[in-house]
Amino acid sequence: MRHLYDLQTPAPLRVVLTDGTAADAILHHFDGMYSYCYLVSDESKVFHLSMGTPLKKVKGRWEIAED
Repeated sequence: MRHLYDLQTPAPLRVVLTDGTAADAILHHFDGMYSYCYLVSDESKVFHLSMGTPLKKVKGRWEIAED
């Protein structure tokens, strides 16, 4: 398992949206203790993750580790 702060930017992410669907995203850069990420399908959809977010690599991209 790795953490967000271990990644080099840009990095591919897979995230689960509030409606339960999965979406591809990009970790663009770090901004202090948080990251600047956006959805591939709509770059205006920006979100931030904590630098300590645990991740696992699945099929060439990073996903948030739930366990």
